Amino acid sequence: MKYYLLLFALFLLFSASKCGNKNQYQLGQLLRLQLGESARCECSGPAIQFTAIKEDSRCPEYTNCIWEGQAVIQ
Repeated sequence: MKYYLLLFALFLLFSASKCGNKNQYQLGQLLRLQLGESARCECSGPAIQFTAIKEDSRCPEYTNCIWEGQAVIQ
């Protein structure tokens, strides 16, 4: 019984350990963020956070537009 309890405790310890930050970027690299996510530069540069969509006038999918539109985020 003690063996199973120890095994379970080790499982909890390793499953709760923090993994590396997946939201790190390098300068010049394409970065994809969902609303509310943040990312930190690997070079100890600035951290950025996607907090809001201020404007989205992009052309809808599967349509033909004269102008492709633009998106502005905060």
